[in-house]
Amino acid sequence: MMPGRIIRADYRIFQFSVYLDFYQVKALAIPQNALLNRVREYFNARPNIEVEIQQIDNTCLVEFAKLDDARMFMLSFSDVIDTHGVHFD
Repeated sequence: MMPGRIIRADYRIFQFSVYLDFYQVKALAIPQNALLNRVREYFNARPNIEVEIQQIDNTCLVEFAKLDDARMFMLSFSDVIDTHGVHFD
């Protein structure tokens, strides 16, 4: 999984790495928790979103209950979301 990027796995499911090793932080020149902090701020600003968040090892899985909420998340994080070439819409 590419560090600092969010992978769109499905219409309502996103995943991203919550861990960067020292070399990745240095090579990418981004703070260790930059993406995680940005996601936290997004959800703190929107307490009414129905979402299930799981952390498995170093990967965070985000699953939205509503497709509209997933689309808003996608718009907010369009600069860091990758679909690996799959077109969901």
